[in-house]
Amino acid sequence: MNRRKLFNPNRYSGKKVNLRSSVNLTCLKLINYGFHASTISEITGLTHSQIYLRARLYGKKLRDYRNGLGPIGEVVIKKFKVIRQKSTG
Repeated sequence: MNRRKLFNPNRYSGKKVNLRSSVNLTCLKLINYGFHASTISEITGLTHSQIYLRARLYGKKLRDYRNGLGPIGEVVIKKFKVIRQKSTG
């Protein structure tokens, strides 16, 4: 059996992700600002795996150099307020 068929990291076969929800859009904005997954996780409540998955689905790379400390990072973080939506199913 071909090993490549067993494990393909570029294939996503899980549940569908609503990329237009407020949590996911906030996640995308913070990824674009260059924040680390741990900082995004604290703000949005998503796990590290969920954040990396969303980054891959958006076609972005997560930068691991900014942890939210410092004056500029604090100003950016204060701009974001996440409102969790109730699950429909």
